[in-house]
Amino acid sequence: MLKTNDLGRKMLKTYDFGRNLLKSNDFGRKLPGIV
Repeated sequence: MLKTNDLGRKMLKTYDFGRNLLKSNDFGRKLPGIV
């Protein structure tokens, strides 16, 4: 159970990282329009 929970938490962290990456990508796309 604990190992599975750890795995789930790592997966969530990876998912969070991917979401943040997408946000940064969005930000990078909006940047040229602002500048």
